[in-house]
Amino acid sequence: MRVREGVLDKLKAFPWREWGVEYALLFGSAVKGVVYRDVDIAVKFKRYSFEGYAELLAALASHLRVREDHIDLVPLNREDLPAVLVLEIYTKGVLVYCEDKEAFLDEAFRRINLSYDFLIDSRKLGLVEEAVRAVKRKWGL
Repeated sequence: MRVREGVLDKLKAFPWREWGVEYALLFGSAVKGVVYRDVDIAVKFKRYSFEGYAELLAALASHLRVREDHIDLVPLNREDLPAVLVLEIYTKGVLVYCEDKEAFLDEAFRRINLSYDFLIDSRKLGLVEEAVRAVKRKWGL
């Protein structure tokens, strides 16, 4: 995987434990080696709070020497993340910090399986196509 020079090393050197993070993954354009717009980071907090999220975002921006709006910080404590995003994070992301590898692998396996199951079921049920038809009906198209 090609990662923008320096970002991976800086993230691995960040004091994640001080911010109550169980694990963190770098994903998105910084990992893909395509046009680099921002830094996408997914984190699992021990205890999620908006205040902790905002403080971590500010600390990461300072550590990476970028503006806060150049970091997309995704809290993995939420169970309602889109399946496609969950799959990108866990299958293409680069682990930059992990407190407990076994717990991380268990959670990654569970979330990947749930996401694949959802995508398979949504295709079988034609959920996207039905949603498009409903919008067209509503708009009179």
